[in-house]
Amino acid sequence: MMLLTIKNIRKDYTRGKVFSAVDNVSLSLDAGDFACIMGKSGSGKTTLLNIIAGIVTPTNGRVILDNTDIYSLDDKHAALFRNQNIGYVPQGGSLLANLNAIDNICLPFYLYPQLNQQRLGHQQCMDRALALLEQAGISYLKSMFPAQMSGGEMRRVAIIRSLICSPQLVLADEPTNDLDEDSSQDIMQLFQRINQQGTTLLIVSHDSDVACYAKQQFKMAAGKFV
Repeated sequence: MMLLTIKNIRKDYTRGKVFSAVDNVSLSLDAGDFACIMGKSGSGKTTLLNIIAGIVTPTNGRVILDNTDIYSLDDKHAALFRNQNIGYVPQGGSLLANLNAIDNICLPFYLYPQLNQQRLGHQQCMDRALALLEQAGISYLKSMFPAQMSGGEMRRVAIIRSLICSPQLVLADEPTNDLDEDSSQDIMQLFQRINQQGTTLLIVSHDSDVACYAKQQFKMAAGKFV
């Protein structure tokens, strides 16, 4: 079943002259796919991921997730749709320093409590967060704050946070960047298990070892797939 379709996406910026960071890109993913977009820094892959996530508005084109055109929604409904359907793991550190692991994981739930409580109550959210930590083998982190965690541990908590609202699609931007080889392997094996449980994954990376975990690979250069 087709889950994600992006059609003729273009994103222009003006820096003295107009250039296209993403230049007429299209792709489709079925439910359960695991895809990786590869490319060097500046190739446009992060911009494309942020457009799919609904964070960066394209100059032209459409992003259709589960038959909903994200950019046809107003800001409020787009935010609600993203919260329910898209999990996002940004590049680098993204945990809030003043929250422990459990509260960081539950943060997307807290942002729209009335909507999310149609699926989970507050205690059920906490229980789900604990279960996800257990599945990832890091339940010992539940009460720790980011300053007490390694880079790999923080990244795994961020991945679990992306799953708390049971999204259909998880997007991850350079999820192993700045991690050592063992931590990178742990992260990619966690993604592999998440995908095997039915979640569709789209990650961007410059690392060919990371791309090997994906079922599909796309390569970007100068804003285009090549």
